Amino acid sequence: MANKKYLLSKGNILKSPELTYKVEEVLGSGGFGITYKVSADVMQGNIPIHTFFAVKEHFLTDCCERGDGATVLVSKSQADTYKDSLTDFKSEATRLNELSGLHKGIVRVNEVFNANNTVYYVMEFLNGRSIRKVVKDNGPYSEKEALSIIREIADAIMFLHNERITHLDIKPDNIILHTFPNEDSPYPVLIDFGLAKHYDKDGKVTSTIRVQGCSEGYSPVEQYVRIDRFSPTADIYALGATLFFMLTGKDPIIASDITDDYIVGHLPADVSESTRNGILGAMKKEKNNRTDSVEKFLSDLGVESIEIKDKLPARTKPLCKQPLKRMPKHSIWVAAALFAIIGYLTPSLFA
Repeated sequence: MANKKYLLSKGNILKSPELTYKVEEVLGSGGFGITYKVSADVMQGNIPIHTFFAVKEHFLTDCCERGDGATVLVSKSQADTYKDSLTDFKSEATRLNELSGLHKGIVRVNEVFNANNTVYYVMEFLNGRSIRKVVKDNGPYSEKEALSIIREIADAIMFLHNERITHLDIKPDNIILHTFPNEDSPYPVLIDFGLAKHYDKDGKVTSTIRVQGCSEGYSPVEQYVRIDRFSPTADIYALGATLFFMLTGKDPIIASDITDDYIVGHLPADVSESTRNGILGAMKKEKNNRTDSVEKFLSDLGVESIEIKDKLPARTKPLCKQPLKRMPKHSIWVAAALFAIIGYLTPSLFA
């Protein structure tokens, strides 16, 4: 958790072009940002509906301080680092906003806005516990339960990889079991895209990547140096590590020290051979020896990928509506002529 003096206090107001948000509590923080639970009044016709959202604030703990009110202050010596990180944060938040509603397992973003010398993005507030909290409260998952959840998480990751995006921060804390309206069972939703990277058609990263981030136990060795080419293997390592945690209740050791003997020695003795081998393949220390696709990871686990298009929630509205283009005059006359011909021919077609 970030130093308390850096956190926005309960009651702080954040104003976007869309809504006015009031800070309710801090949900979490890391080296790149702070996430808050906020409330706002959303108008449904003439009736205000009081509801909750999650808001992620870009805040680099190594180079930022909190000024008067909510303003973020940055020292001159760190200005370039902050600017690059801010650009990346806004770019990835905007891209996540564009993907909102296209996959059930990815947190939806409602808007991205500038305020207080930083950037915020507004997400749906998920009413569930993280994988970590579930394991802390109830103990490790059974193998059957863990595989069912990891399959759904993996499907969300496949969707991201098809969009040339790597998440780079998959871990038990960033998977929330959320119960959607009109559904009985919670569904795992991936959150926190603060480290996510997008790549162009040639596999080159589109962000500055001057600011790196890792989660010990869940990030592979190459992430501690730099990842500047598209590769799914970093996310696959994290998927394997997350499954390891779900089955053992323990965070794996740092990737530089990981061995097959360590993994096998900590997994429950009754775990199936396919699950054990799936985790071993996903958590290979050397990138080139690691499972190279999410589909292969699921296949090694003996789990088929799922198709959930028909279960997706409705896509959220875009930030800006495109203005309607006026039809050229000549097109209007052509359309009118076509309608006249169709009207003349229609009776004879059904005679």
